Amino acid sequence: MRIVEGIPPKGRYDIVAIDLEIIGAKRNQLHRPYGEFALASIAVGKEVYVIRKVSDLEKALERVDSAMWVFQNANFDVPHIRRWVDIDDRPINKFWDTLIVERILYNGYYDDFDLAAMSRRYLKTLLKKEIRKGFYDEGAAVTNEMIKYGAMDAYATRQIAPLQMAILDQRPDAKKVWEWIDG
Repeated sequence: MRIVEGIPPKGRYDIVAIDLEIIGAKRNQLHRPYGEFALASIAVGKEVYVIRKVSDLEKALERVDSAMWVFQNANFDVPHIRRWVDIDDRPINKFWDTLIVERILYNGYYDDFDLAAMSRRYLKTLLKKEIRKGFYDEGAAVTNEMIKYGAMDAYATRQIAPLQMAILDQRPDAKKVWEWIDG
C-alpha cells in the first residue's frame, strides 16, 4: 500500500474503496452525522489517496464516480459524506457494502463483521484498531498514525470486496438477497 495525500488523478477506475474518518463522532451514535471531517481515504488498487480538506472531497468523488464505490459500513460513511457533498443514490453495479455482504454470506456462522475480523479472515492481516479512539476526541489533531489508520481501512476494504464478489457469484441465493437489499 502506498499512501498519497491529495485527490486521485483522473482516470477510469473499476473499484474504489472509500473510508471516512470523523473527529468527535459520538461512540454510541456513530450512524448519526455528528462531528467534524478528519479525512477521507480512497483506495485505488495499491494506492490510497488521503483527502485532508473537506473542500476537496467533492472533486475527489467526482474523479472516481465511474467506479464501483465500496464501503465497510456505508450506513456510517454515506450520511457523513452527504453533509458535505451532494451525491445521488448509486445503481447496484456501482455500490458495495462489505459489511452487509458479509452478513448475508455468514450471518449465524460468524458473530463479528467489523473490518478487523474480515481482514483477519480474508487477508490474514491484523488491523490495529486502537488508534480509532483518537478520532472520538472533539478537537483532536489528525496524526500520521491516524492517517495510516484511515488509509489502511480503505485499502483492506478494497482488497476484501473482490473476494466477496467471487463468493457471491458462486452463491446465487445470497446474490439475490444483496440485489434485493441494494436494489
